[in-house]
Amino acid sequence: MFKVNYTVKAEADLNNIHDYIALDNPPRAVTYIKELRAVTDNLAIFPYMGSEIGGNPNNRRLVHGNYKIIYKILKSKRKIFIKQIKNCAQKD
Repeated sequence: MFKVNYTVKAEADLNNIHDYIALDNPPRAVTYIKELRAVTDNLAIFPYMGSEIGGNPNNRRLVHGNYKIIYKILKSKRKIFIKQIKNCAQKD
């Protein structure tokens, strides 16, 4: 099993996503962030479930709803770093 870690940027992204959704629906903002965290928690068991990006098998993207989760696998250390979470309309 891998350990999932969030970069400062990814934590800020989660806060921004929460705040954006909360403008219209505060309860949904809370549940959506929980969903995103649950998706990333699954990476501890299935680290390669996201699609490869940039020609490097350790750089990956996983989509949940309108958001893509950009992450890096450090296989030798059994760690995953969630680098960024952004709207699918944004480029990687």
